[in-house]
Amino acid sequence: MELARKIGKPDQEAELLISLGNAYRIIGEYTKAKELIEQGLKIGRKLKNPKLELIGLNNLGYYYASQNDYQKALELTQQSLKIAEKIKDSPHLLVSPQFSLGDIYNNLGDYPKSRYFYQQALTTSQQLKNRRTEGIALLSLASNHFSQGKPQKTVELSQQALTIFQEIKVPALEAFAYGMLSIGYGELGNDVNAIKSTQSFLKFARKVENPVFEKNALSLLGSLHYNFGRNQAAIKAYQQALAIQTPENVTGDKSGIYAGLGRVYRKLNQPSIAIGYYKQAVNGIEEFRRGIEGLPPELQNSFLNKVIDFKGSKTADVYRELAELLISQGRQAEAQKVLDLLKIQEIRDFAKDKTDTTKTQLPLNDSEKKIQAESQSIIALSRQISECEKTNCKDKSKLNDQLTVVLNEFNQDLQKINEEIRTRPVKDDSIFRPDRRGKVKEIVNAQPGTVMIYPFVLKDKLWLLLYSGKAAKKFEVKVTQDELGKTVKQFRQLMEECQGSAYCGTTDIAKIKPVSQKLYNWLIKPLEGELKENKVKNLVFALDRFTRYVPMSALYDGKQYLIEKYTIYNALSADLTNTTAKLPENLQDTKVLAMGVSDKSLKFPYFSALPSVPTEVDEIVKSSSKDKKGIYPGQQYLNKSFDYKTLRDNLTGNKILHLATHGKFIPGIKDQSYLLLGNDTKLEIPQIKTLADLSNIHLVVLSACQTALGGPDLDGVEIASIAYSFINEGAKSVIASLWQVGDKSTSELMQNFYQNLASNKKSITKAEAMRLAQLKLLHGEEFKLDDIKRAGGIVPEGTSTDSNQNTKTKTNFAHPYYWAPFVLIGNGL
Repeated sequence: MELARKIGKPDQEAELLISLGNAYRIIGEYTKAKELIEQGLKIGRKLKNPKLELIGLNNLGYYYASQNDYQKALELTQQSLKIAEKIKDSPHLLVSPQFSLGDIYNNLGDYPKSRYFYQQALTTSQQLKNRRTEGIALLSLASNHFSQGKPQKTVELSQQALTIFQEIKVPALEAFAYGMLSIGYGELGNDVNAIKSTQSFLKFARKVENPVFEKNALSLLGSLHYNFGRNQAAIKAYQQALAIQTPENVTGDKSGIYAGLGRVYRKLNQPSIAIGYYKQAVNGIEEFRRGIEGLPPELQNSFLNKVIDFKGSKTADVYRELAELLISQGRQAEAQKVLDLLKIQEIRDFAKDKTDTTKTQLPLNDSEKKIQAESQSIIALSRQISECEKTNCKDKSKLNDQLTVVLNEFNQDLQKINEEIRTRPVKDDSIFRPDRRGKVKEIVNAQPGTVMIYPFVLKDKLWLLLYSGKAAKKFEVKVTQDELGKTVKQFRQLMEECQGSAYCGTTDIAKIKPVSQKLYNWLIKPLEGELKENKVKNLVFALDRFTRYVPMSALYDGKQYLIEKYTIYNALSADLTNTTAKLPENLQDTKVLAMGVSDKSLKFPYFSALPSVPTEVDEIVKSSSKDKKGIYPGQQYLNKSFDYKTLRDNLTGNKILHLATHGKFIPGIKDQSYLLLGNDTKLEIPQIKTLADLSNIHLVVLSACQTALGGPDLDGVEIASIAYSFINEGAKSVIASLWQVGDKSTSELMQNFYQNLASNKKSITKAEAMRLAQLKLLHGEEFKLDDIKRAGGIVPEGTSTDSNQNTKTKTNFAHPYYWAPFVLIGNGL
């Protein structure tokens, strides 16, 4: 540029100024961008050079579009196109304003006009044989098709664009193509390809250190995680996006992220938290709408109907979702105010009032302001940790310590805020809501041959609600709450007798079967006809009240246990039950973090030593390529090396968290259940909520927990409490035991479970792997999926639980005490 000035080439100087200004715009330095573009435009006009003028106008239009000032952007770009149309011998000058107008109308939600200009740009580019602009036009049309509900077309056009960019070797445009591919794949339900494409986009953004691109990539990642049910991962991605500092702020640029956070917390059934984020989203959108005040009403209406997320989610939906939440919390006046914002333009047009151009901002109450302030401290720390991870800095553990403290305080504040704003009709956060039919359908349809069973305990009767993919049936059972509760207690007392004896064999099995059959007759027998008629193979239980104290697998029909006929797992909260994620097929991609306590506890003497834990862990974890014992690659920490910080700092990169340690479920006292750590301290529920990297964990295994049977007024909430804490923080599923089992039988069952999961030739679910492991302990012989043949999954003839147990040695584990306590909660796939 200096050289152009020295040699007296003002036209070249102007072109360089405009190009440099555009470069500053791309990296988010908007003030500098505007200054340089206006300098170049001024020189172009002084020279009366129409080419320079149209380029300057067009790039200035881009600047105003990046500021969300679409009224000014539209005005400048239309001027640019008119000049280009007058220059007859330079059709290439048409392409940029055509793209600009296509982008403006696309961002305003006027998709027919947007497609018209994109198509013109494509035609012009193909005529000129300009592959670069041809690829950009294809990518632009891909975005247009997504907004109109055509994701397959989005993928096809994005792939065509990607091929062009790879051939002409333009990495930046390749990255944008990957970003658009991820959107198409996300809408089509292709989780793997969507995430893979987004990671490519994010990797490029970080490589070139462009904060605007990185923020967009992380926001897209958050939307994808939410779309596929990974709520905690979505929160983490959205917060990382908020943590990105761009050189200058843009009006309303965070509204999409706030809307995403609002949706996540709404899904997590935390309405007060969701409302705070939704309000910030709406306030951002309202700021944006100030920039389009002078546009025709039809364009303003198009903006409200603009598609902003997956599943056709529109700008206006943010307002409606917030209003619905406010109404559900009895805040009708605030809801009405939100709905009025949607209609304010129509009202002002009707009243012919054009003078007031201010927009109403939704005020945050004190609690919502506190959420906003506390969230900012988490964002700041997340930013520091993100930077630290890039360089593997020495302060990582120290920063994680700080984040743990802040998260702990934040979670406590959220809890207080929720209790302050709303009073739950039921205090059990993990309770399954039978009225959420949409989510129930997802759970049932996730695997063929599946039904969901919800026992609903009333004072004078028991309802059994049976959900299939198409319908729901209700069965009334004449048993009182008191009678059912007493039988459950009797079942558990027989288990406790085994816990206190050296070995439970034939005599003990004969005592447990009649009690188990009694429970079967109430909880399963009324459904037998439906299960057989529909060839059901998988049962998902959403247990109510004290039925949580009984493993459904141990219910006995007079000939067989339920586990011999069906694959079984439990659903916790419907909204928290992931129905899509599965462990990677490649064994090397499934890493395990295994931790355990084998030594006798000094501070908790009532916990016995667990001498088989080292063997259990060693048989599961393959520490190196030379390790011949292990199954999955991973790390193991035993006894004193198993503390809170080691657990917290090593979660990243693992798919399975195996904790072979004592756990205590404490009835009647909220948040008092805990797991025993190797340094003689407790991992309590509030601490679980500070483990920020649980969102990547597919399975948490707690192999030595126990709960005492609660009194008649208790609902077994404590059993779900620890599982709920892990799942609520992002883990997909939890395996836990209802009572403390023998050390040797537990070790054997766990090794069998992991072996089944890893080495079965056919695709196998976690629920099936657990079933096969339990059957091996029950029958004393190996079972495979091929052995389970007939509808209902009945074990073939030749195996029987009525065999003479006296002929068995003391290594036989046929009593339900040994094999039945382990329940799989959450994602059973």
